[in-house]
Amino acid sequence: MAEPTSAIQTQPNPIPIFKGDGYEYWNIRMKTILGSRDLWDLVESGVDHSENDQTCLKAATKKDAHAMAIIQQAVHDQLFLRIAAARSAKETWDILKMEFQGDEQVKAIKLQGLRRDFENLSMNKGELVGDYFARIMAIVSQKRSYGEVVSDQIIVEKVLRSLTPRFDFIVPTIEVSSDLTKLTPVTPMGSLQSQEACLNSRSKEKGERAEEQALQVVQTPSPGFRSTSPRGRGRGSFRGRGRGRITDRNKVP
Repeated sequence: MAEPTSAIQTQPNPIPIFKGDGYEYWNIRMKTILGSRDLWDLVESGVDHSENDQTCLKAATKKDAHAMAIIQQAVHDQLFLRIAAARSAKETWDILKMEFQGDEQVKAIKLQGLRRDFENLSMNKGELVGDYFARIMAIVSQKRSYGEVVSDQIIVEKVLRSLTPRFDFIVPTIEVSSDLTKLTPVTPMGSLQSQEACLNSRSKEKGERAEEQALQVVQTPSPGFRSTSPRGRGRGSFRGRGRGRITDRNKVP
Protein backbone atom coordinates (compact mmCIF):
# COMPACT_ATOMS: atom_id res chain seq x y z
CA MET A 1 0.00 0.00 0.00
CA ALA A 2 1.36 3.41 -0.99
CA GLU A 3 2.42 5.73 1.75
CA PRO A 4 0.15 8.80 2.17
CA THR A 5 1.50 11.96 0.60
CA SER A 6 1.26 13.86 3.88
CA ALA A 7 3.59 11.35 5.52
CA ILE A 8 6.37 11.76 2.96
CA GLN A 9 9.19 13.81 4.45
CA THR A 10 10.77 16.46 2.26
CA GLN A 11 14.47 17.17 2.25
CA PRO A 12 15.40 20.14 4.48
CA ASN A 13 16.78 23.26 2.85
CA PRO A 14 20.60 23.33 2.81
CA ILE A 15 21.96 25.80 5.36
CA PRO A 16 24.21 28.51 3.86
CA ILE A 17 27.48 28.98 5.75
CA PHE A 18 28.32 32.59 6.65
CA LYS A 19 32.06 33.34 6.50
CA GLY A 20 31.95 37.09 7.06
CA ASP A 21 31.11 38.34 3.56
CA GLY A 22 27.73 38.91 1.97
CA TYR A 23 25.78 39.22 5.21
CA GLU A 24 22.77 40.80 3.47
CA TYR A 25 22.22 37.76 1.26
CA TRP A 26 22.90 35.28 4.05
CA ASN A 27 20.44 37.19 6.23
CA ILE A 28 17.65 36.82 3.64
CA ARG A 29 18.30 33.11 3.10
CA MET A 30 18.38 32.39 6.83
CA LYS A 31 15.11 34.23 7.42
CA THR A 32 13.50 32.07 4.75
CA ILE A 33 14.90 28.85 6.22
CA LEU A 34 13.92 29.72 9.80
CA GLY A 35 10.49 30.87 8.64
CA SER A 36 9.90 27.61 6.76
CA ARG A 37 10.48 25.77 10.05
CA ASP A 38 8.20 28.13 12.01
CA LEU A 39 11.13 29.52 13.99
CA TRP A 40 11.68 33.05 12.70
CA ASP A 41 9.11 34.76 14.96
CA LEU A 42 10.88 33.23 17.93
CA VAL A 43 14.30 34.46 16.71
CA GLU A 44 12.93 37.94 16.14
CA SER A 45 10.99 38.30 19.41
CA GLY A 46 12.64 35.80 21.76
CA VAL A 47 11.04 33.47 24.29
CA ASP A 48 8.32 34.97 26.48
CA HIS A 49 9.51 33.87 29.94
CA SER A 50 6.48 35.44 31.56
CA GLU A 51 4.37 32.60 30.19
CA ASN A 52 2.59 30.88 33.09
CA ASP A 53 1.83 27.72 31.21
CA GLN A 54 4.90 25.59 31.82
CA THR A 55 4.05 23.27 28.95
CA CYS A 56 3.98 26.16 26.47
CA LEU A 57 7.14 27.66 27.97
CA LYS A 58 8.95 24.34 27.66
CA ALA A 59 7.85 23.97 24.03
CA ALA A 60 8.99 27.52 23.22
CA THR A 61 12.35 26.94 24.92
CA LYS A 62 12.85 23.77 22.88
CA LYS A 63 12.06 25.61 19.64
CA ASP A 64 14.44 28.38 20.68
CA ALA A 65 17.23 25.84 21.13
CA HIS A 66 16.42 24.39 17.71
CA ALA A 67 16.63 27.85 16.10
CA MET A 68 19.92 28.61 17.86
CA ALA A 69 21.36 25.30 16.66
CA ILE A 70 20.48 26.16 13.05
CA ILE A 71 22.14 29.59 13.33
CA GLN A 72 25.24 28.06 14.87
CA GLN A 73 25.47 25.54 12.02
CA ALA A 74 25.21 28.40 9.54
CA VAL A 75 28.30 30.20 10.90
CA HIS A 76 31.86 29.31 9.92
CA ASP A 77 34.20 28.10 12.67
CA GLN A 78 36.21 31.33 12.44
CA LEU A 79 33.10 33.29 13.53
CA PHE A 80 31.59 30.78 15.93
CA LEU A 81 33.45 32.07 18.99
CA ARG A 82 31.65 35.39 18.62
CA ILE A 83 28.29 33.76 19.31
CA ALA A 84 29.41 30.83 21.51
CA ALA A 85 28.40 32.61 24.74
CA ALA A 86 24.87 33.50 23.53
CA ARG A 87 22.03 31.86 25.47
CA SER A 88 19.16 32.24 23.01
CA ALA A 89 18.46 32.33 19.29
CA LYS A 90 17.57 36.02 19.48
CA GLU A 91 20.81 36.90 21.26
CA THR A 92 22.80 34.86 18.74
CA TRP A 93 21.10 36.58 15.81
CA ASP A 94 21.45 40.07 17.30
CA ILE A 95 25.22 39.61 17.84
CA LEU A 96 25.75 38.81 14.17
CA LYS A 97 23.38 41.54 13.06
CA MET A 98 25.13 44.20 15.12
CA GLU A 99 28.60 43.24 13.96
CA PHE A 100 27.95 42.79 10.26
CA GLN A 101 25.01 45.11 9.66
CA GLY A 102 25.68 47.74 12.31
CA ASP A 103 23.47 49.81 14.55
CA GLU A 104 20.78 52.20 13.34
CA GLN A 105 23.26 54.94 12.50
CA VAL A 106 25.44 52.62 10.43
CA LYS A 107 22.36 51.18 8.70
CA ALA A 108 21.19 54.68 7.82
CA ILE A 109 24.55 55.49 6.21
CA LYS A 110 24.58 52.26 4.22
CA LEU A 111 20.99 52.80 3.12
CA GLN A 112 21.84 56.27 1.89
CA GLY A 113 24.57 54.82 -0.32
CA LEU A 114 22.24 52.12 -1.64
CA ARG A 115 19.56 54.70 -2.47
CA ARG A 116 22.13 56.70 -4.43
CA ASP A 117 23.29 53.58 -6.30
CA PHE A 118 19.67 52.71 -7.12
CA GLU A 119 18.90 56.15 -8.52
CA ASN A 120 22.10 56.30 -10.61
CA LEU A 121 21.63 52.81 -12.03
CA SER A 122 20.99 52.63 -15.79
CA MET A 123 21.18 49.98 -18.47
CA ASN A 124 24.48 49.73 -20.34
CA LYS A 125 24.67 49.64 -24.12
CA GLY A 126 24.55 46.03 -25.30
CA GLU A 127 23.51 44.74 -21.86
CA LEU A 128 20.81 42.07 -21.77
CA VAL A 129 17.50 42.90 -20.09
CA GLY A 130 17.85 39.95 -17.73
CA ASP A 131 21.33 41.01 -16.62
CA TYR A 132 20.18 44.58 -15.96
CA PHE A 133 17.18 43.36 -13.99
CA ALA A 134 19.50 41.21 -11.87
CA ARG A 135 21.64 44.28 -11.05
CA ILE A 136 18.56 46.20 -9.97
CA MET A 137 17.26 43.38 -7.78
CA ALA A 138 20.67 42.96 -6.12
CA ILE A 139 20.47 46.53 -4.80
CA VAL A 140 16.77 46.14 -3.93
CA SER A 141 17.54 43.04 -1.87
CA GLN A 142 20.23 44.88 0.08
CA LYS A 143 17.90 47.81 0.75
CA ARG A 144 15.19 45.47 1.97
CA SER A 145 17.64 43.66 4.25
CA TYR A 146 18.28 47.02 5.96
CA GLY A 147 14.57 47.55 6.51
CA GLU A 148 13.83 49.73 3.47
CA VAL A 149 10.39 49.17 1.93
CA VAL A 150 10.78 48.88 -1.86
CA SER A 151 7.47 48.30 -3.62
CA ASP A 152 7.02 46.51 -6.95
CA GLN A 153 5.84 49.79 -8.48
CA ILE A 154 9.16 51.49 -7.63
CA ILE A 155 11.08 48.62 -9.26
CA VAL A 156 8.91 48.63 -12.41
CA GLU A 157 9.18 52.41 -12.81
CA LYS A 158 12.95 52.27 -12.33
CA VAL A 159 13.32 49.60 -15.03
CA LEU A 160 11.13 51.41 -17.56
CA ARG A 161 12.81 54.80 -17.19
CA SER A 162 16.41 53.59 -17.29
CA LEU A 163 16.47 51.33 -20.38
CA THR A 164 18.59 52.01 -23.45
CA PRO A 165 17.00 53.98 -26.37
CA ARG A 166 16.34 50.79 -28.35
CA PHE A 167 13.34 50.15 -26.05
CA ASP A 168 11.88 53.66 -26.32
CA PHE A 169 8.95 52.59 -28.50
CA ILE A 170 7.80 49.70 -26.25
CA VAL A 171 7.94 51.49 -22.88
CA PRO A 172 4.91 53.74 -23.61
CA THR A 173 2.96 50.66 -24.68
CA ILE A 174 3.61 48.98 -21.32
CA GLU A 175 2.75 52.15 -19.41
CA VAL A 176 -0.53 52.66 -21.29
CA SER A 177 -1.70 49.05 -21.33
CA SER A 178 -0.88 48.24 -17.68
CA ASP A 179 -1.62 49.67 -14.25
CA LEU A 180 1.85 50.25 -12.81
CA THR A 181 0.47 50.24 -9.26
CA LYS A 182 -0.59 46.60 -9.68
CA LEU A 183 2.19 45.41 -11.96
CA THR A 184 4.82 42.98 -10.68
CA PRO A 185 8.38 43.31 -12.07
CA VAL A 186 8.13 39.92 -13.77
CA THR A 187 5.39 41.05 -16.19
CA PRO A 188 7.23 43.89 -17.99
CA MET A 189 10.43 41.86 -17.92
CA GLY A 190 8.74 39.19 -20.02
CA SER A 191 7.57 41.76 -22.58
CA LEU A 192 10.97 43.46 -22.71
CA GLN A 193 12.84 40.19 -23.18
CA SER A 194 10.48 39.16 -26.00
CA GLN A 195 11.08 42.49 -27.71
CA GLU A 196 14.81 42.12 -27.15
CA ALA A 197 14.77 38.74 -28.91
CA CYS A 198 12.95 40.29 -31.91
CA LEU A 199 15.40 43.18 -32.12
CA ASN A 200 18.39 40.85 -31.93
CA SER A 201 16.89 38.63 -34.62
CA ARG A 202 16.34 41.59 -36.96
CA SER A 203 19.86 42.89 -36.36
CA LYS A 204 21.26 39.47 -37.17
CA GLU A 205 19.25 39.25 -40.42
CA LYS A 206 20.36 42.74 -41.48
CA GLY A 207 23.96 41.84 -40.76
CA GLU A 208 23.72 38.66 -42.83
CA ARG A 209 22.13 40.52 -45.75
CA ALA A 210 24.79 43.23 -45.61
CA GLU A 211 27.50 40.58 -45.59
CA GLU A 212 25.99 38.84 -48.63
CA GLN A 213 25.72 42.12 -50.55
CA ALA A 214 29.33 43.00 -49.75
CA LEU A 215 30.43 39.56 -50.94
CA GLN A 216 28.55 39.98 -54.21
CA VAL A 217 30.17 43.36 -54.83
CA VAL A 218 33.62 41.85 -54.33
CA GLN A 219 32.95 38.87 -56.60
CA THR A 220 31.19 40.75 -59.47
CA PRO A 221 33.65 42.50 -61.91
CA SER A 222 32.84 46.06 -62.92
CA PRO A 223 31.81 46.91 -66.55
CA GLY A 224 34.77 47.25 -68.94
CA PHE A 225 37.01 45.15 -66.68
CA ARG A 226 39.97 43.69 -68.57
CA SER A 227 42.18 40.98 -67.24
CA THR A 228 45.85 41.90 -67.08
CA SER A 229 47.04 38.56 -65.78
CA PRO A 230 50.76 38.09 -66.49
CA ARG A 231 50.09 34.41 -66.85
CA GLY A 232 47.80 34.97 -69.84
CA ARG A 233 50.22 37.31 -71.54
CA GLY A 234 53.13 34.95 -70.94
CA ARG A 235 51.38 32.06 -72.59
CA GLY A 236 50.32 34.09 -75.58
CA SER A 237 53.72 35.61 -76.15
CA PHE A 238 55.52 32.32 -75.77
CA ARG A 239 53.28 30.53 -78.21
CA GLY A 240 53.50 33.28 -80.77
CA ARG A 241 57.25 33.55 -80.61
CA GLY A 242 57.68 29.78 -80.56
CA ARG A 243 55.68 29.23 -83.71
CA GLY A 244 57.54 31.99 -85.52
CA ARG A 245 60.95 30.55 -84.75
CA ILE A 246 59.98 27.04 -85.84
CA THR A 247 58.69 28.34 -89.19
CA ASP A 248 61.92 30.31 -89.80
CA ARG A 249 64.06 27.31 -89.00
CA ASN A 250 62.29 24.98 -91.43
CA LYS A 251 62.25 27.45 -94.28
CA VAL A 252 64.30 26.27 -97.29
CA PRO A 253 66.81 28.97 -98.41
